[in-house]
Formats: sequence, C-alpha cells, structure tokens
Amino acid sequence: MSGRASTDSLSRDLPHDFAAERAVIGSMFQSCDAIPIVAAVLRSGESEFFNQRHREVFALIMKMSESGKPLDGVILYDELMRLGRFEALGGYPFFADILTAVPSHHRAGDYARI
Repeated sequence: MSGRASTDSLSRDLPHDFAAERAVIGSMFQSCDAIPIVAAVLRSGESEFFNQRHREVFALIMKMSESGKPLDGVILYDELMRLGRFEALGGYPFFADILTAVPSHHRAGDYARI
C-alpha cells in the first residue's frame, strides 16, 4: 500500500459528528450572536469540519460576518446564488436539513465543542 493511500484512509476515519456540524451551521443561521461564540471555539476555522459542504458554508458565513455583512438564511441564499454554489452544495434539501437540525442557537458553543 502506498503512503498516499494510507493518508487518504486516515483522513476519512478522523473522528467527526455530522449532526453537531449541522447544528453549528444551523445555530449561525438562526442567530448572528452564535457566530462569535462558534468562532471562539473553532479556532482553526473551517478545517474543523469533516464535511466539505459544512466547511464551505462555515467559511462563507465567517467571511460575510467579518466583512460586516448581515446574515440570515435569505441573505446567505442570495450570496450562494450569486457565487453559483447554492445548488452545488445541495440546494433547498441541504439547507432545510441544516435549519431544522438545531433546537436552539443558544447551545452553539456546545455544538462547536462536540
């Protein structure tokens, strides 16, 4: 087995929690107040996410937040459409799943720690 194959295998097996990743992103959708809380926990940024779509959405949310743009589901949708990424990320089903995955944005820090 080549070194490349074992590295790829290792990266696929890293510990992760898909539901917690969705909850982090969903918390940030629900309330801009969750963004700095999540950012303080996830100091390595989007690289903390196992799922590529979650990484991309998190990076965009952080970029928008850092530039002072307001953020909610409608504004994020508009930005993703402008970038041509909405459908590529999974469209309405993907984002509906994220939005319904979060009982409360008040637990954003807990989700991020998971």
